[in-house]
Amino acid sequence: MEILEEILNLDTSIEVNENLCFNTALFEACKKGPHINTILNGYGKAVSKHPVLIDIRQIHDLSSITDIRGKVYPRGFQTRAAEDLDRDTVDEIAKDMCDKNWDPLLMQGAVFRLPKEFQGMSYSSDGVERIYGIANLTHRLYAARLAGQTHIIAWVIDISLSKLRKWANAEANRKRYASNPRNDLIDITESILFDLSDENSDISVAIANAATPEKEENAIRDEVESYHVHSKTRDAIVRRLAHKGGFTPERKKWDSDFMKEYVDSTFQEWVTSSSGIYDYIGNNDVPVILAQDEGRGASEVATKWAQHVLDQNGSLKVLFSLKKSGKIDATKADDIRRMFICKVGDYMKMMGEAYHKIYVDNTGTLPMYEAFPEFAGETKMIKMY
Repeated sequence: MEILEEILNLDTSIEVNENLCFNTALFEACKKGPHINTILNGYGKAVSKHPVLIDIRQIHDLSSITDIRGKVYPRGFQTRAAEDLDRDTVDEIAKDMCDKNWDPLLMQGAVFRLPKEFQGMSYSSDGVERIYGIANLTHRLYAARLAGQTHIIAWVIDISLSKLRKWANAEANRKRYASNPRNDLIDITESILFDLSDENSDISVAIANAATPEKEENAIRDEVESYHVHSKTRDAIVRRLAHKGGFTPERKKWDSDFMKEYVDSTFQEWVTSSSGIYDYIGNNDVPVILAQDEGRGASEVATKWAQHVLDQNGSLKVLFSLKKSGKIDATKADDIRRMFICKVGDYMKMMGEAYHKIYVDNTGTLPMYEAFPEFAGETKMIKMY
């Protein structure tokens, strides 16, 4: 990566329009905002002491770019996994720019100087060479175009392309800094998979040196934690990485999203059910229920089973997975699976016996129902017995 040895306060090839949002007055105010080095540690560094006022024509956008070796980057330097642009976000930012409603004390976006292999390979529609790539500026750049801006204020940073994606997702696109925050589950998963595709990346080396599946999973967990996510989100991302081949776990742990994704890709002829009882209608019109052996999983299956019996009483299929937490010995997996089936039956039996005792023998205790006060004139609990 070529580092700018010197950068001017105004990096521009067109005169600044002082009537627009991004003018020299706003530029001076933005100098007092937070320094981007606070979120660049370990990834790169800023090449100036403050953000820079940049001619937007000099920034390569999401369009395709080809390096001097002929390698094509179809989405430019896009770092996000999902769609490139959220149009609503662009519209909202553009309105702020038109209204000159820009907070100079927030973290400004960032661009990087194009490496040598990309220099001279991208030009604007009017022939201006694009010398920057987007590090964290996509929605703001497109909003600036929509709002008729000639310039934008952004940091110029020195960062290698190998670290750009992780930095953008781990730091720049966190909710506190981003104009369009990352989708933790999708963007972080794809960022780590991207790094795993590079055998020289830190996470690839850590996985290669992991002696056991457990140590592989620990290395992945540590990598996910470096993206500053909640523990529940961390665990969900680790599960997703296991299912997407990011590492080889001792056991793939399922959740409702993964079960649905698996069914959708494996049983493509099945149809999603509109019923509140079933999840899918499978081959030969057999209804299918998805379940998990945790929480109220067994009782929910029993309830749906009872509804099914009272309704059509035909064939029924239940696809289930074991609980996500805890360690399960693979040699005992089938025994634990059978225990789930027994729990469903036990719950059904309990409800049947209770019904007989309450409504047939008239020996079961009836609960004393009381409703919370919800309407005008209700000031205390309302007895319903």
